[in-house]
Amino acid sequence: MKFLSILKRVVPFAITLGIGLFIASFFVSIQAPVFEFKKNRSWSQHHDCHKSKRTNREMRKEILDLKMELEAARSEVERLVHGEIFTHRGGERNVGEEGSRKAAESAEREKFGALRVCWVSL
Repeated sequence: MKFLSILKRVVPFAITLGIGLFIASFFVSIQAPVFEFKKNRSWSQHHDCHKSKRTNREMRKEILDLKMELEAARSEVERLVHGEIFTHRGGERNVGEEGSRKAAESAEREKFGALRVCWVSL
């Protein structure tokens, strides 16, 4: 009697599981995963990872250098547009103070130099 009640519960479960696996097989592979560990493969992956990290560091440094160069060019254009270096007075072109331009450039170098020191220390 108990065997029959257990069979009534197990058979519908097995049928439902089979139908579910059949439907799932359309979307994913049902086979067991194969784990193959090859020593050469792990070392090459390790080498590739370090190579990628080195390339990323170089690219970040290049991006930082380009950003600094772009910022310097922008500030130079702003100074030109706002008349800090060249001013028009009475139709005549006068050069602004060289000292203020050099001071601004040195302040800019210090600002980006501090960034570069922080970046290198990371």
